[in-house]
Amino acid sequence: MPGPPCGTNPHFQMTPGDRAAVEEARAYLATRAQEKKRMPETTVSYYIQSRPAPSQPWQRAAGVQFSWASKPQALGKLAARREMQPNWEHRLMVRTTTVTEKPLDDPERLDLEGITRYRKRPVEVDTIQWTGDNEAAVQDFVGGPSLFYALSPEDREGCDDPEATATVFDKLHCTWVLVYTGQHIVCGVKGEHYPIAEDVLGETYEHVDGPS
Repeated sequence: MPGPPCGTNPHFQMTPGDRAAVEEARAYLATRAQEKKRMPETTVSYYIQSRPAPSQPWQRAAGVQFSWASKPQALGKLAARREMQPNWEHRLMVRTTTVTEKPLDDPERLDLEGITRYRKRPVEVDTIQWTGDNEAAVQDFVGGPSLFYALSPEDREGCDDPEATATVFDKLHCTWVLVYTGQHIVCGVKGEHYPIAEDVLGETYEHVDGPS
């Protein structure tokens, strides 16, 4: 009989017990490979929070998208923020994100129980368009420079999306939101401010004549 007596030798006849053991080992390895594909993936990022006084809530500094994967780079941004706003308090925050994958029991069929459809009530909102050079006007609209400001070239360089040109503070969700030139700043029904693209604004709202 040429070759060693093993399962990979076509000249060797395995016993039923050997064949079952091989199939069991293959199934085990296949299961481990699938589990490895679904292992959680963890990432760490850093961002800055600021506040004008100890009595005020911490706010996300320089836009909701501003975060860095490198701690030394984030510490450099923190030092720059403290130099730019020396009268504010600033701190570095760390976020750990874990992503896992779980297969559906039946991906072709989704459970839609409990879903209820609603129609949005007609509401009127005030807006102002950010043109890229009307910072003072937008600040007057939202309530001051502490709630809206144009991004400097340095801020845009450190942003996840350098196409953003400004940032506005959303008081309802207590977070900063990036703004792009041409977007409208909307004052919501609860006094919050958020950006919306002009085409989306036209699809969602219609112009109302008369004073706001």
